Amino acid sequence: MRFHLILLGLLVLGAVRAEERVLSRRPLQAPKAQQLIEQLGSKDYKEREKASKDLAAEGEAALPFLKAALLTTEGPEVQRRLEVLIDTLNSEVAFRPSLVTIDCKNASAKAIIKSVCKQAGYTFQDGGQTDKKITLKLANVPFWEATNTISLATSLSFTASDDDRKTISIFNDETVSPHTDVNGPFRFTATNINGSRSIQLSNIPKVGRPSNQEYMNMSVTIQAEPKLVLVGVGTVTVLKALDDTGASLVPATEIDPGELRSGRVQVPIGYRSLTQSCNMGFNRGSRDATAIREFRAKVAVAVLIEERPEFIIENILDAKKKKFSGLNFDLEVVDATEAMGVATIKVKLQQREMIANDQSWYYAVNQRLVMIDDKGGKMIGNLTEQNQNGGVVAMTFSFAPSPGKKPGKPSKLILNEWITESREIEFKFKDIPLP
Repeated sequence: MRFHLILLGLLVLGAVRAEERVLSRRPLQAPKAQQLIEQLGSKDYKEREKASKDLAAEGEAALPFLKAALLTTEGPEVQRRLEVLIDTLNSEVAFRPSLVTIDCKNASAKAIIKSVCKQAGYTFQDGGQTDKKITLKLANVPFWEATNTISLATSLSFTASDDDRKTISIFNDETVSPHTDVNGPFRFTATNINGSRSIQLSNIPKVGRPSNQEYMNMSVTIQAEPKLVLVGVGTVTVLKALDDTGASLVPATEIDPGELRSGRVQVPIGYRSLTQSCNMGFNRGSRDATAIREFRAKVAVAVLIEERPEFIIENILDAKKKKFSGLNFDLEVVDATEAMGVATIKVKLQQREMIANDQSWYYAVNQRLVMIDDKGGKMIGNLTEQNQNGGVVAMTFSFAPSPGKKPGKPSKLILNEWITESREIEFKFKDIPLP
């Protein structure tokens, strides 16, 4: 069955890419979507396969119908096909940049930023910074490319928030980061290079000079669009690094000439964040070199595609001493109290299938646990205590009302499953000064 699901995923991926080549398409209508979803459970295998391909070909427009059907469908075959379709389409949408268009003359920079955010589906938050009139013309460029261009034309820089509103804020900034690269929904910024020198003092040649070497390390910040949350950064491979004398800074044994892998690669899952960093090492080729003229590397990143409730604990304040089992975790509510609108929840959590030497699974549990009050509002969670004893982790959380909202009584505790996707992403820089 796993082979068939993988095959289905490949067929879906092919259909999605074929759909991207279509110049125009009529919006998917509910009757057609319902018909195709029903055909996913057909007794005829060919009809099921055709329905999967047709739904995949609809691309992003099919996602709301697929997600709604997954909540009500009971047939295992249809559920599996829906999950494969949703995961594949979510992944394709997530790794596609938000494209924006700007065509204005002597216009307010803030008005332009507001338009850019609206086109990308983000919320613009004006902090009262000084405005400026600019002229700008960009056609279907990635979101980060547009913000970089605006930053260069003004004294404004951008920060993104991992919140429900996908907020973009601006702040006054008189500095510049000249070494950046945009690839899809990711922005890479070279932040610094540091180095160290060494000289061999033993087992040196009897004729000639002792060998010496200078090691370099570059730090790079990776920033994702608000729609795409980073949950892990894996292996970094320097593909090419030439200094201004033409010498390579990468040892031949470390060069990986292979192409980027568009499918899943191994990346440890940790905290969710819109900004993470990576480091890469190389050797200085020539002491006479003053800059890296050409630099190209690839990094494996894991992103959060979707959150799905693994289990929902109703009436959490009455759930003391009760145990719950989900797909990946077993959870026991040790204690649950509430005072002055703040809930204190103590739980014991255990991963159902333990992975040797893997402790990363519980690092982000505080980001997976969500408390909903009886008014439907999301409460602000905070991990206050954590103790590990073998494969069991005891945690204490406090949940407070969201600022500015009328507080309700703590009601539901939800543990979300993270659906992630990992890929290798290439980035490149030019003319980076050497220390």
